[in-house]
Amino acid sequence: MSRHAWRKCDPVIETHFKLNYKLIDQGWAACEVELGDQGAKVTASYLSDALGDLVSAVLLLKTTGKAPGVSFAEEPSECRWLMSYVGKQDGKQRGVRVKILAFDEWQGSRGYSMDAKGSQN
Repeated sequence: MSRHAWRKCDPVIETHFKLNYKLIDQGWAACEVELGDQGAKVTASYLSDALGDLVSAVLLLKTTGKAPGVSFAEEPSECRWLMSYVGKQDGKQRGVRVKILAFDEWQGSRGYSMDAKGSQN
C-alpha cells in the first residue's frame, strides 16, 4: 500500500479541525486530517490500532494535558502523530500542536523514541 501525498502538517489549531477516517481495503484505512489551512493524508494497516490509539491520545491530552505519540503502521513505513498543548490565555491552554512524522520503516514493538526525527513533507 503506498502512502498518500503529504502536505506539511504542524499548525496551531485554534478554530478548525477535521478528521476523516475510512476503511478502504481489507486491513487498511485512510485518514485525512485538516488543521487550519494545512493537512495530511495517511494510511494505516491492521498492524496497529490506529484509530483507537488516536482517540485515546486525544482523550489523554484533554484530561491530563499530555498525550502519548500515536503510530500508524503503513507496511513497511510508519507515521507518528505527536500532539501537545501550546500557548495559554487566562490560565487555559489555547491551542494544540500536531506533528505527523514519516519514517521509512515501522518500528513495531522494537522500541523507539516517539519524538525521533522523521520527515515532514
